[in-house]
Amino acid sequence: MSIETLPVRRRTIAGLVVPAAALVAWTCFLWLSRVRNVVPNEDLDGAGVVWRLAIVAVFVGLALWATFEARRGRQGPLVMFAVWTIGFWVVRGVTIALGDYSAGFLFIHALLAVVSIGLAWWVLKSSDRSI
Repeated sequence: MSIETLPVRRRTIAGLVVPAAALVAWTCFLWLSRVRNVVPNEDLDGAGVVWRLAIVAVFVGLALWATFEARRGRQGPLVMFAVWTIGFWVVRGVTIALGDYSAGFLFIHALLAVVSIGLAWWVLKSSDRSI
């Protein structure tokens, strides 16, 4: 059975597999590696560590929830996850750009933002929801 013979809803989910997998894999890689930077950081107090780990939990939790729901044929959580990703990186990108950071830090975070936003946009364009 080719993808063209699938019902529209199933075809849309099938068309989301690669972009969704890419976004989820990237998100898990990016945010779980963030734990490695946060936990041993002696410059952070307890609240700073908790806040940063909460962001990790939100991203990984949304990625896993969106994956679970997409496997059940529901793309709404995946679209929500993509929109969250774009929104987070736009806001965070502005705060980083306006902060007092080194050129290397700015470059790396701009790269992380561009990849994250690009993958999230790919998910949105591959969904059957109009954007």
